[in-house]
Amino acid sequence: MDVDNISKNIRNLRIAYGETQMDLAYALGLESPAAIANYEKGTRKPKPKVRKKIAAHYMVTEDELEYGNFSRLNIVSLPLDDIMQMREMTTTFLPIICTDEALTDPLFRKGYEAHISMYKDMKVGKEIDQKDFDICIKAYIDSCESNDTTESAVNCLWWFLLNGFGIANAHMVNGLKAMEKKQIEKAEFLKNYYLYNSDDEVDDERKKERQELLDNVEEVIITLLQKLKASAQWSDLADYYTALRYTFCIVDNNLSDDMNRTVGGEMMLAIATLGNKYANTFLRLGIDASKK
Repeated sequence: MDVDNISKNIRNLRIAYGETQMDLAYALGLESPAAIANYEKGTRKPKPKVRKKIAAHYMVTEDELEYGNFSRLNIVSLPLDDIMQMREMTTTFLPIICTDEALTDPLFRKGYEAHISMYKDMKVGKEIDQKDFDICIKAYIDSCESNDTTESAVNCLWWFLLNGFGIANAHMVNGLKAMEKKQIEKAEFLKNYYLYNSDDEVDDERKKERQELLDNVEEVIITLLQKLKASAQWSDLADYYTALRYTFCIVDNNLSDDMNRTVGGEMMLAIATLGNKYANTFLRLGIDASKK
């Protein structure tokens, strides 16, 4: 093992993710940052089990952790201590679409008005009314089927991805809610909800709930993405949402969550390089937020 290289990689990955040595220690189930400091100085090498956890935490392979070069890595870092800012950012990485042409479709207008009303409630911490949600989704789907309004397909995907993210990351979402209600401090949120290591935990209920969602909507999501991809106006958004599905682990396959996130990250970088404005906005999101 190249201790010098792996020590540099641990430090570079930690800094790229905006974490302190204590943050990484929490993620590995440690109570002190001393071991992390020693890993980064090269005075101590992580044992195989710890090395595996570090690689999984940063969504890289063990070989990449040992032999790669992460000196120029930049990662999106969300403002986890600012709930209002995070809500504001929702429509940055999940844009609600409206065009003048789409508004001529009364079904789209009905769905869009319900959508915006619910989003305003979400921004101030109110629960979504299931009746309003059903009205919104039905109007969008009817708009797609009856009037072939592609913007309705776009906004349907908004909801599917948002709900999927909430289910796939239910533990973190619950922590955010607890922090917003001042039931826990940020340090506890980071340790027990965001950075906690779940390698030895099997969240069967969460996985079951996510699988039930995918069983119900996977075919619909694929159909909607195909509709977007066939449109010159929305083709880039179809590519972006496809990458986002993997990033958020809202995809029905046999890969682990870590692998799906890695695939999503690579896809996001690839389409951003090709000029995808949605992917570029997503990748800039954390950098811009960290400057505020």
